[in-house]
Amino acid sequence: MFIKKIFIRDQVAFFSLVHKIQFKKRTKKIIGCGFPHFLNQFMQIAGLCEFFIVPDENYQNMYTKQVPIRPISQILQDDLNEFFIVCFSYNNYALINKLIQYGLNEDNIEYVDVDYFLEINKEKFSLLTNEEQLLKAPEIELIGHDFGKFCMHNAMKVAGKNQIYLLSNAQFDFSYLSMEDSQINLYNNMNLMIENVYMKRKSEINVYESAFLSAKSLYLCDHVLINVYSGRADFGHVYVGSNTRIMVYDYLHIGNDCLISWNVSIMDGDAHMLKIGSQINRYQPIIIHDHVWIGSNVTILKGVEIGEGSVIGSGSVVAKSIPSHSLAVGNPAKVIKQNIIWRTDYL
Repeated sequence: MFIKKIFIRDQVAFFSLVHKIQFKKRTKKIIGCGFPHFLNQFMQIAGLCEFFIVPDENYQNMYTKQVPIRPISQILQDDLNEFFIVCFSYNNYALINKLIQYGLNEDNIEYVDVDYFLEINKEKFSLLTNEEQLLKAPEIELIGHDFGKFCMHNAMKVAGKNQIYLLSNAQFDFSYLSMEDSQINLYNNMNLMIENVYMKRKSEINVYESAFLSAKSLYLCDHVLINVYSGRADFGHVYVGSNTRIMVYDYLHIGNDCLISWNVSIMDGDAHMLKIGSQINRYQPIIIHDHVWIGSNVTILKGVEIGEGSVIGSGSVVAKSIPSHSLAVGNPAKVIKQNIIWRTDYL
């Protein structure tokens, strides 16, 4: 199955797609599949969808504040050709294939990607499931000694020179991986489990010995660095701006629908030991709840909890916890507004 390649920079092609879906909406129900993580570019298309379908097993755990969702089992008994499916992410082949098996005509499917409309050979990528075949793939290098376990469930997209480095007993498990001049380094006895990860230029993920990283969806802009030295890092659906640094020594949790701007630093430890008689600067976990917006040049220090729906203003240093639905600014960050509501669409 080949999919047309139309770059999003071609605005004529983009608006042609919008008009095509609007025309289809006259006679069919528009259903989304694979909600676009980087929402702003595709709000116009996503807004045409009546709801988004998700796997049955994920339905209870999905974050649903932005769009209505339904488990796929609810629509399989319907006349599927009453629907027109807009697929925003290539990690959703399993859902699309199931709809086709139940009678959906492939003419009623439109494929959309977050940055551009990809040309991708599904069958080619489905073969990249072991070390030998991966080494033959263009533009990616799998290196290391005594390779760990490499598990790819759906698809991979690579551009430029990329590196995946696995050491003994490491496990890398993902559904969809997109890399552009980036690196993933996994050391002894660690686990990296990601549903979807998009890594832009010169981004890097390092998970060191006996550490663990999990994520539902990570969108990493240029020059992002994530180091999990020890402990655990859990990400929901998270967008991370360029030049951001995330350092984990104990525990970091970042929830769903979180936006992290550029030049942000998040550290749950001080990296070096400080003693006055005995050690006084131990690691402390950082908890960032769902739907939090962190502005540019913000620093978040150890022991902080940021409540759901809050916003941290640019240049702030967060040294103490921030309650839910609050706007906090300054060094140190202080709450200046409460009961706020923010949205991901543009002004």
